[in-house]
Amino acid sequence: MAQNFDFNRNKNQIISIVIIIITCIVAYKIYQNNSAALDNLKKTRDAEVKKNELLTKLGALDKKVKGYKAFLNKDNKVNKTAISNNIGSIAKDSLVKISSIKPSPEQVSAVYIQYNFDLKASASSYEELANFISRLEESDDVFMVEILIIKPNTGKGPDNVERAKGVTAELRVSTYVYKE
Repeated sequence: MAQNFDFNRNKNQIISIVIIIITCIVAYKIYQNNSAALDNLKKTRDAEVKKNELLTKLGALDKKVKGYKAFLNKDNKVNKTAISNNIGSIAKDSLVKISSIKPSPEQVSAVYIQYNFDLKASASSYEELANFISRLEESDDVFMVEILIIKPNTGKGPDNVERAKGVTAELRVSTYVYKE
């Protein structure tokens, strides 16, 4: 029993099926294009979020740099006598005796000027000397100890035996001024 296919009778159903298939293909292609565009937008958004995070960090660093510039540039005119007096008062508070303070030549860079002071100091113990250095570096002025040479002082005691009698130190202390 062979059934003959009557095209004319099923013509509307065939056209409807073809239209549905074409519509599904077009819808799938639109979905693919929109999906690719959405993926690109997500990648762009992620990149922009990373840029915003970096810009936020950069802004915070810029504030820190401006703060340091303001701190280093608070006086911009270096009074070497005042700096020497400040070092001397810190030494006095730390029970350290300064025998000499000599300003060394300044070192000029593109961004700042470094002023150096060579010191000879003595203390009755390493702890007093360490306290002096700590106070120097924690001072409101920017001081950094660049060079430190420590030697024990020795002398003969009542039993003619060499004994430690404090320490002497040679230091190079530096301070900085931001150039405008």
